[in-house]
Amino acid sequence: MKRPDNNPSQIEIALEIAIKAHKGQRDLDGVPVILHPLTVALKGNNEDEIVAGLLHDAVEDTDWTFDDLLNAGISAKVVDTLRLLTYSKEEDYLDYVQRIVDSRNPIAINVKCNDLEHNLERGRAGDHLKQVAKHTAAQQVIHRINGDSGAAWDFLTDDPKDGKFWSAKFDFWKLRKPIEEATASAGITVEEYMRFFHPNRTE
Repeated sequence: MKRPDNNPSQIEIALEIAIKAHKGQRDLDGVPVILHPLTVALKGNNEDEIVAGLLHDAVEDTDWTFDDLLNAGISAKVVDTLRLLTYSKEEDYLDYVQRIVDSRNPIAINVKCNDLEHNLERGRAGDHLKQVAKHTAAQQVIHRINGDSGAAWDFLTDDPKDGKFWSAKFDFWKLRKPIEEATASAGITVEEYMRFFHPNRTE
């Protein structure tokens, strides 16, 4: 029988980091946050996707840095993928999703798809309707860009209002429709759109 290798695998290193990084964190429903990266990781098709899934929120939501991950033994290839997957609040969310798609990095795209899938499951289960609308819009971007004409995601959740805002944003941002046309199609006004996405704007 082959003796086990004493050197930890990338998955074992990433799992240990994820558990430490997210220790004590809870999601909107009070569930330990670690269950989310674990679920995303389990949807991965290969080691790189599993490792990236485990760590996709580590830099975004904890004190860990990309250099910390490299120093802990995570490969440069996965860390570069995590740079793509890490969202900054200064960035428009759909711009962030577009950046992942434009990278043509299959690990990042697949992990983001797995992340969105689980976020939608959690959002629907917890009736977090704004989150559902946001993640549905992001999912729509990925599927439309990938040429999936059959991707008909339902923007109008149990609360149609949030879905209409994200639908208008998709038409304006991705389909390049005039803002007046995009908002009218969604059944909202330009002023309502601006208040929803830019509540702190004073000009």
